[in-house]
Parts: sequence; structure tokens; C-alpha cells
Amino acid sequence: MLLLLAGWFLIIQSFSVAHATSYGDGPHQHDDVVCAVSVASYESVAPLPAPVLPDYVGIPFKETFIQTLRSVRLPSEQSRAPPPRAPPFPQ
Repeated sequence: MLLLLAGWFLIIQSFSVAHATSYGDGPHQHDDVVCAVSVASYESVAPLPAPVLPDYVGIPFKETFIQTLRSVRLPSEQSRAPPPRAPPFPQ
């Protein structure tokens, strides 16, 4: 089924590319009827504006990262293990 779907997708894409190379990107007509493919793709606009990215130039990344690593508290070697959960073995 996946192979059939992939084949159908490639066939449709090849017809679309052939149509675009024959008639160009602008609106055109076939037998005095406006082409629906060119109308759908002629004036396509993005539904959302482009995001505004923050400026990270002034942030000293290396120093901030090193300070964060130094502030991490590691467990000491003298820490105690949790109590066992099994009953003691008979000796």
C-alpha cells in the first residue's frame, strides 16, 4: 500500500512539474477556461508572518555555561545508600 501511495505521489508530482514547465507560473487558460492549478498556486501567501528572532549577540554564552556547570552540586562520596528492601539473609 505504501509503495502504491509513493508511486501515485511521484506521478502527480511529475505531471505538476511538466505542467509548470509548459505554461509557467502565472495564471493561464486551457480552452478558454482558467486553469485551476495556476489559480491555486499563483498568489500563495504564508498564513503567518515570519517570526522575529531575538538578538543573542550580547549574551556571553561561554561564561554563563561555565558558571552553570560550577554551580551544579554533586553528591559527596560519603553519602549513604538507601536502606535495603529485602529481608536479611539468614546466616
